Amino acid sequence: MHARREAYARIALHEAPAKPPGTIFFYSNTGYVLAGLMAERATGRPWEELVRDTLFLPLAMKGAGFGITASPGQVDGLWAHEEKAGVPVPVEPGLNSDNPIFMSPAGNVHVSMEGWAQFIADMLRGFEGTGRVLSKASYQHLHTPPFEGTTYAYGWETLDRGWAGGTAYSHAGSNTLNYAVAWVAPKRRFAVLVATNIRTDTTPRACDDVASVLLKPYLGQ
Repeated sequence: MHARREAYARIALHEAPAKPPGTIFFYSNTGYVLAGLMAERATGRPWEELVRDTLFLPLAMKGAGFGITASPGQVDGLWAHEEKAGVPVPVEPGLNSDNPIFMSPAGNVHVSMEGWAQFIADMLRGFEGTGRVLSKASYQHLHTPPFEGTTYAYGWETLDRGWAGGTAYSHAGSNTLNYAVAWVAPKRRFAVLVATNIRTDTTPRACDDVASVLLKPYLGQ
């Protein structure tokens, strides 16, 4: 897998940047793949191994893995779906049901809701200085926008929300077939996680609507 990331990086780095480096936030899946490759170069270990040993195991993230969530030709896990003529249609597990595996650093991780919650719980602890993975300073750095006037902080949108008692952190992701979104409120010490195995034009709004409903009991609304 490292060799495929190396090959991808050589192609990507020969392309002109979409924006002048260091001047503005501009999202790129390639940037995350390159960051994963940098971690491999620095440690001499595969990115998947690093993530497993640094996050999955210490945080007991059940159901965490890489690539498709079910075996080809079998119903032994969740299948992604796509919309055809307004009808959800299952996508058989295989090459067309997820991103290429070499793109794992940009979004090829799957995990159970319980395992995902363990990751988010550690994020909340990190803001208080009791995270299991990084120092409090590192958690704060990773959740602070690097460019003035922007709200994007290394994967997290930082948004001022009254229900959060201050800053709320949100991240949504998709492999074009599945979709997940997290809303995290450190000052309230809680988070809401929503996921679905279909991605359509209406999915983001629908998931945010579900999150809004889940928020109400915790806020006394």
